[in-house]
Amino acid sequence: MVIVDVVRMLTLLIIFHSQSGRNEALALRCYEKAKQQAAEAESAIGVKLRRAFDCSLDEFNDADFILFITPENFAAIAGGMKDFFDRTFYPAERLGVQAKSYCCIIDCGNDGSQTALQIEKIMKGLHSTPAQPPLILYGEPNEASFQAVDELTEALVCAIEMGVY
Repeated sequence: MVIVDVVRMLTLLIIFHSQSGRNEALALRCYEKAKQQAAEAESAIGVKLRRAFDCSLDEFNDADFILFITPENFAAIAGGMKDFFDRTFYPAERLGVQAKSYCCIIDCGNDGSQTALQIEKIMKGLHSTPAQPPLILYGEPNEASFQAVDELTEALVCAIEMGVY
């Protein structure tokens, strides 16, 4: 008798919006760090990076954990991320998509709190709660912000591997 041990691949989906390139740089850093950590741990975690405009409902639905990376524009969710929620929220709700674990990185010039609150309210509609408070960064990415992003990414991958999310 042959026993086959099937391991389901878990997926970390990084959804980002960027106009200036700042949030794209943060998203790329998260993506590379998550891929590196998953490979080093030989874990069954797949990492996907999608621009908010290009991310589909199926990708959102299939992901085990979502990392949103977005700027704050005029104390609100930036247009590209809002477009993503406009396209996916109600179809996801109708499909019964619920309880997605997620967190946010917000790079802003203000305080980022309104964007974090808006994302939290939207995700609450899918019965989801943030895995941790948002990481709010200010201005151009620098070594300190990249270090904070690395630490967050490492913690997320470790928690996903352990089945926390």
